[in-house]
Amino acid sequence: MSRSKKTYEERIAEVESKKQQHLESAKQYGEQARKLKSKQKDEERRLRTNRLIQIGAEAEAVLGRPFDLENNDVEKFRNFLLKQEDRGRYYSKAMSGDGKAAEDPVAGSITEK
Repeated sequence: MSRSKKTYEERIAEVESKKQQHLESAKQYGEQARKLKSKQKDEERRLRTNRLIQIGAEAEAVLGRPFDLENNDVEKFRNFLLKQEDRGRYYSKAMSGDGKAAEDPVAGSITEK
């Protein structure tokens, strides 16, 4: 029983066929990775937007009215936060969540977090 040997051309054709299959698989994996990265960015964007909305809602609740964009309320708020940081990092200390007492810069009293 004689086993027929494949010619070089047939073996080359097989290798090229396998190579093409692997290239297609690699392309599919690349597409899957791209889609996953896109979903991850969408999720991060959604979470950030939600966070910003919550922060804005709390700021407006404290202010007692909506921010007036024409009256530069957002810029005033930003400047206020920056001044708090310059004067003693009050905002950072309040947001650190370490449970320590923080001095109220307006009233000058100690408040427990």
